[in-house]
Amino acid sequence: YAKQFARQRTETRKQGKFRVARDLRARGVPDRHIETALEEAAQETDEAAIVRQRIERKLRSFRGPDTNEHTSKKIDERKMASIYHSLLRAGFPADIIRRELHSLTRSQNLPEIEPRSDTEPS
Repeated sequence: YAKQFARQRTETRKQGKFRVARDLRARGVPDRHIETALEEAAQETDEAAIVRQRIERKLRSFRGPDTNEHTSKKIDERKMASIYHSLLRAGFPADIIRRELHSLTRSQNLPEIEPRSDTEPS
């Protein structure tokens, strides 16, 4: 059950390992089964690519349909922080989120954020 659940959540719902682990614990699955399921799902999933896709999708939704740099909506630090925290809630590791945000902010001239807390969700 845990392996199928983890695979479905990471592939279909694009959730991170911390969120999947929390949901499995809430369903009463023992930690040893959770760890095994997450290890197996991690072999089939590139979390960095999922984080990058989610960031790019959020940036497009913030900017709106106009892709012209001069007329599209500006992305400020508050919106970048919103993206960061939504990815944390989705269960992705903070270091992967920061790395992908940093990479995209440099390539697209966006404001960088410094998260207030480095705590990983449990």
